[in-house]
Amino acid sequence: MLDSKTLSLLLFLQDHKNEWTTESDLIRNGFAYDSFWFGYLKEMKYIDCAVHLEEQYRITPIGESAIIEHNRTKKSDMKSTIAIIISIVAIIISFVSLCVDASKAQEPTESSQSQTISAQYH
Repeated sequence: MLDSKTLSLLLFLQDHKNEWTTESDLIRNGFAYDSFWFGYLKEMKYIDCAVHLEEQYRITPIGESAIIEHNRTKKSDMKSTIAIIISIVAIIISFVSLCVDASKAQEPTESSQSQTISAQYH
């Protein structure tokens, strides 16, 4: 999965698919430009870079597929978490019903023993 900085940058660039995003757009929209490792992203082919008056970036097909894979993994993790929660709830319900059944089974034997003892004294 992608780290949060890379994912936020790629999501920002993905919103502007038909246009190049400039360095000043990134800074104006709150991205700490210097903290992103643009060389690494270019090496991994997540972004392309064009230099005119200032650097301009756009997402590549590899970057798009990285976002898609990240979202797919996130959905899969969410489904797994929901399945685990449902399993835990089912186990708790089974345990509670087992305890309730066990306590109901003990009640008649205790009451029949007390009736037997009281019948012997009369």
